[in-house]
Amino acid sequence: MTGQDTPQNIGLSNLNFRLAIYRKVLEELRDASPVNLLFGHGTSSGGTVVMRVFPRSYMADTLDPNRSIHNEWLRVLYEWGIIGFVLLLAILVTLVVELRKRTERSIGSIGSPAFFSFLPAFLLAFSSENLIASAGNAV
Repeated sequence: MTGQDTPQNIGLSNLNFRLAIYRKVLEELRDASPVNLLFGHGTSSGGTVVMRVFPRSYMADTLDPNRSIHNEWLRVLYEWGIIGFVLLLAILVTLVVELRKRTERSIGSIGSPAFFSFLPAFLLAFSSENLIASAGNAV
């Protein structure tokens, strides 16, 4: 595929590719039933959104649905709903709070301050890639 591989001139090599996916996810969230909004559309269902946006560019048997939305916040909200989104936030907040407590208790430790220095980049990366889905896929 090239940078201009669709009639809308949206290709893998430019930001319009991701923005088109984000718009479609937000559109489907806006039009979702209350049940789908609360509980989500199901794990790995994000691939269907991408295939609706780019039907000629992807095939179901080769698409990794867990990495196709390219935004962990939107993926969690779309696939797991408001409940899943709140659970993810609760996990992240709990992690930050507990590390903060640990930092206050252990003067001179580098682990917790190192985490806090990386936290903004980690949270920002959630907005541009699927970190959770990619965690075990280092190759």
